[in-house]
Amino acid sequence: MKLYLVRHGEAESFAQSRRDEDRKLTPEGKQNLANSCKNWPHLIKGLVHIVSSPKVRAYETAKIIKEAMNHQAEIIIDKRLSGIGSTEDVIELVNSLKADSVMIVGHEPDFSEYVSDFVSNSGVRMNFKKGMLVKVSFNAKARIGGGTLEYILPLKVYL
Repeated sequence: MKLYLVRHGEAESFAQSRRDEDRKLTPEGKQNLANSCKNWPHLIKGLVHIVSSPKVRAYETAKIIKEAMNHQAEIIIDKRLSGIGSTEDVIELVNSLKADSVMIVGHEPDFSEYVSDFVSNSGVRMNFKKGMLVKVSFNAKARIGGGTLEYILPLKVYL
């Protein structure tokens, strides 16, 4: 399995509703993501599912990626990616999709923890920046400590 993790793009500091989950991407955040994502199709082949946190900024990020990748399937929304799910929950989610290639879109500090758990039994420190793309490969199903970190691409690589 190939698992791609993407942290949402640059978001507004607060939403009019004052609810964190309603924060939207900034115009610059949208533009930077669009510019970066247009280069991803040569890196990401055979993507079956895009799964997003239900928070607005993550879903907007997933929509930009979907368009850039010319991805035909609907975006799956899963609350486990909104900061309430453990690494085990995410593993259960991606394995339940029974796909060879899945992208998840979500938040920090969760994604740093997930990547660390996927590729190490002793912990890896990373700073998962906004708009960053990370690829972790597994020989079969996703599992803790069973992944190989293939690459980390900051958003600014293509800007």
